[in-house]
Amino acid sequence: REINLAAAKIAREAADEYTLKNPDKPRFVAGSVGPTNKTCSLPP
Repeated sequence: REINLAAAKIAREAADEYTLKNPDKPRFVAGSVGPTNKTCSLPP
């Protein structure tokens, strides 16, 4: 659990950093707790 929380915080910080550089495009952080047969990716 601690590793997942740390990873989510790092991802949020990175997303916020890029959003500050380019505020016209908001960034989102998504993840999943597995194992699962579902993915978090979206088709293009």
